[in-house]
Amino acid sequence: MTDVVYVGCKRPNGIILELEDNSGTIQKVTLKGSASSSHFVMERGNYKGLFGITEVPKDFWDAWEEKHKNFPPLKYGEIFVETKAWNLKKAGKERANELTGLEGVDPAKQEQIGTFKE
Repeated sequence: MTDVVYVGCKRPNGIILELEDNSGTIQKVTLKGSASSSHFVMERGNYKGLFGITEVPKDFWDAWEEKHKNFPPLKYGEIFVETKAWNLKKAGKERANELTGLEGVDPAKQEQIGTFKE
């Protein structure tokens, strides 16, 4: 059995991770984004605290993370990793108030500036 890690991604559409091996072959893993969460509701859009969960082979993750340690979504916590799924859910709850800037806007809570006049 291959060891896996659990990767959380707060970006709505997820992220595709690519890693080139020594033979030049590119391996890809697609991280599920917050829109894949069972709590995502299309009418509300993306809101803070949601994240997608993807199982990633540990050897792929370790190599990718080493090579891309300064990748902004990783560096700023939009992508986070744990060895156990329940730990990932706990880590996601701890990051619930950390915004990505990609959260949806609730029109009901927006102030109206006025109407457009020609």
